[in-house]
Amino acid sequence: MNNKKVKMMKFFATLATVLTLFAWSATAETKIAVIDMQVVMNGTEAAQTTQNELRLESEKANERFAKMDETFKARVEDLRRKKDILSEEKYMEEEAELRKLYREQQLEAQSVNEKLSREYKRVQKQISDEVDSVVTKLAKERGYDAVLRNDYLMYAAQSVDITEEVLSRVDSNLKDKLAKKGL
Repeated sequence: MNNKKVKMMKFFATLATVLTLFAWSATAETKIAVIDMQVVMNGTEAAQTTQNELRLESEKANERFAKMDETFKARVEDLRRKKDILSEEKYMEEEAELRKLYREQQLEAQSVNEKLSREYKRVQKQISDEVDSVVTKLAKERGYDAVLRNDYLMYAAQSVDITEEVLSRVDSNLKDKLAKKGL
């Protein structure tokens, strides 16, 4: 499913929920809270630490790949200069070696990018799971009937925003979990 369809489905699901809650409120008082998921997902110490670590690792890898590329280009240029001097067989042999080296460098770069992406996704999932747990617990503690993402609302009073409380609890819980793992 493309991203636009997913957003539309989420919008209509949220709209249906809000309309249901407003209809429900005619018979009982409904407690609703809102959360800014982007602030929570990007604002945790775990997210910020991971982003910094991955950025540094990416920069180191890019420097290494730039040096490898420089060396590769120098070898290609050297081979071009030697073309008239080398036998055809020796030239083809060195050219094949350079092609192999190029493929290896491309595979290594791809591997590093995939590793960084997997690590980012792993941490994001861990944060997301913790956010779900904290929101559920907070909703039960405070008697909220619904907690909605603020990116699907046109307006919400600041008094129903639980973003900072969720962020604080998620940070605390993740610190405890990481401390237990010895990280």
